[in-house]
Amino acid sequence: MRYIVRTPEGDIYSDHTRLDICRFEADVLGVGSTIEQWDAPGEVLHRVTEESLADDYDLFND
Repeated sequence: MRYIVRTPEGDIYSDHTRLDICRFEADVLGVGSTIEQWDAPGEVLHRVTEESLADDYDLFND
C-alpha cells in the first residue's frame, strides 16, 4: 500500500509504503495533519485526520 502524509494546509509532506513511519510523521505535524491510504489505480481508500494532541484521543497512536 501507498500512504501519503499531508500537512494541515493540505500539502504533501511525505509518501511511504510503511504506515508506521507515516503515523510518526503525522503525530509530529500535529492537529490537522492527514494520512491517506491509496490503492494502485490512484484512488484514496482511507483518510484519517489528526483532531487532537491528547494521547487518549490520538488517532495515530495505539
